Amino acid sequence: MKNVLLFFPRLSPDEITETRFLMPLSLIYVATPLREAGYNVSILDARLRDDWKEELRRRVESLDPVCVGISSLTGIQLRTAMEAAREVKSLSADLPVVWGGVHASLLPLETMREDFVDFDVVGEGELTFTELVKCLDQGKTPHDVMGIWYKDDGVPKRNPEPRKIDLNSLPALAYDLVDMPRYYQPFWDTEPTGPTFITSRGCPFQCAYCYIEVFDQRLWRPIRPEKVIENLQHLIAITGTRSVFCLDDMFFTDIRRVKQMCRLIIDAGMHIELDNVNCRADAVCRFDDEMLELLTAAGVRRLFVGLETGSNRMLKLIQKGSTREQAIRANQILSRSPIQPIYAFMAGFPHETIQDVKDTLSLMAKLLDENPNALITETSFYTPFPGTTLFQECLKMGIRLPQTMEEWSRMSYNHLQEELFTPEQIDFLYRVKTLSAYLDHKNYETMRHSMKTTLKRIAARVISKEFRWRVKNEFFFPFPERRWLVPPSDV
Repeated sequence: MKNVLLFFPRLSPDEITETRFLMPLSLIYVATPLREAGYNVSILDARLRDDWKEELRRRVESLDPVCVGISSLTGIQLRTAMEAAREVKSLSADLPVVWGGVHASLLPLETMREDFVDFDVVGEGELTFTELVKCLDQGKTPHDVMGIWYKDDGVPKRNPEPRKIDLNSLPALAYDLVDMPRYYQPFWDTEPTGPTFITSRGCPFQCAYCYIEVFDQRLWRPIRPEKVIENLQHLIAITGTRSVFCLDDMFFTDIRRVKQMCRLIIDAGMHIELDNVNCRADAVCRFDDEMLELLTAAGVRRLFVGLETGSNRMLKLIQKGSTREQAIRANQILSRSPIQPIYAFMAGFPHETIQDVKDTLSLMAKLLDENPNALITETSFYTPFPGTTLFQECLKMGIRLPQTMEEWSRMSYNHLQEELFTPEQIDFLYRVKTLSAYLDHKNYETMRHSMKTTLKRIAARVISKEFRWRVKNEFFFPFPERRWLVPPSDV
């Protein structure tokens, strides 16, 4: 049986291996049809071991794989991905290295210009990658494999894109290919969160900052409710879990479908917990008490609500399709339920003013006041994903964005596009990031670098109260605490 090696990079070079992580669901999706086709698939997750380079060398030498597939995400993760690709090429220059994932799909030409990349799988990789592996295994040239880029005498060439995959036809996922207990991550609190799971792909909304605009062309493709239940039952049988971490881009696109899935879960007596269920404020505004009761009975534990900004002006500019007033209304609705909303915000958008950011902070404080069960995450800085509407706006504003993979690897959600702002705005935005990290004491206490002592937890609550007072009174200067308070994401 021939072997295929799949590699999942560390999110940053200095990542702590003792931390538990989200399961590499994308690689499991790619690996499953490969195994169905008769290949032995080995997944190396660099996040789980400090000696990942040595292990990569060992597997390449012992497995003699048909190829090595490397997952990519725009930003810091690219550093480890590049290291791995170079390592493979140093061991065997003729061993094909195949890149896939978000970054390779958004910037295929730039990816193919790297000498350590032989092939690039654009978009969904399940069927494309399997077909490519078969070609490589049989010594054929992959000129007819749809959805890939390849090199012809060193020149990148592009094949036509394939049709979208029928998600209902995919086989049951091969969860046994990974060390499942390593991925039972205490993500938002001290209780274990189960393996990752999806019920749909894509999102139909127009958000100008989101990579889905390019990756999925704004298409939303649901899995049939009956198939979702079948997949959940398979997951439970394989892993024994009763807690599932949902990774749908937009779970509530079709409310009737959500209700049907909930009823099927209840009727099957599955007794599971659904965590991190992605939602929008305008969708929550359509919930009535019956809907809340149905979601609760089906095990929905938390909703992840991307509000992004508290400024109606900015919401319109980033084409969010929702309003500040809907966020407030959604929070009031969820306050009547045991379901915890997790609200995510961003800052550093093109054309954003200090007043816009103040509106975001005031909305954060209001949501916490009106629903103490809500959780507010630390503000992320806007990242210009290639090909998106806001990316094009950045180019029009004369911003020099990364030109090489090495430059893209320096991007992160903690990296502010400082060229967009004045020195005064830059200083304010960094203050806001620190403020937002401590505005909700629950956020700091539940992060990876959590405060474990009672004294420190009390300190976090005191700081949270002070920062909320600062926000409500717009008292941002002076800010001496900033010298010794570091946002959890920067620890």
